Amino acid sequence: MPYEVPAENLLDQQPDVAVGISLPLTTEGNFGATYTTAKQAHSNLINLLMTIKGERPMQPNFGTDLHKLLFEPNTEELRPRLEHTIKDAVKNWLPYIRITSIDITSKINLYQVFVKITYIVNPSQAEDTVEFGANLATGGMAPAY
Repeated sequence: MPYEVPAENLLDQQPDVAVGISLPLTTEGNFGATYTTAKQAHSNLINLLMTIKGERPMQPNFGTDLHKLLFEPNTEELRPRLEHTIKDAVKNWLPYIRITSIDITSKINLYQVFVKITYIVNPSQAEDTVEFGANLATGGMAPAY
């Protein structure tokens, strides 16, 4: 008999129970908590995107190649490569997230790339976005929480 996936996660029905740790982490000595699976999915996606493949000792394939792509020439060929590394990582590590769109804009003369990912969290069908920018001149990348 097949397993039926409920339309709502049981954790979302308990508003006093924390689901996970929220991002960004604070230096105040305690971690912020998320209380819905949709908010935790948002933090998980940011964590995945900001992790460099090979950074986690026991999971060397966890993460993306976004940081490596920062040092590639900022040309039109960069967009499909960015999109591929994002989609591949989400498909492998966060299968409960379905990406609906990835908008990549570049300012080639300023060495900047901006990415906006719109996604849906299953099974709740909650829609959200993650945005981050990269300055290829300085090699820095930061999400917009």
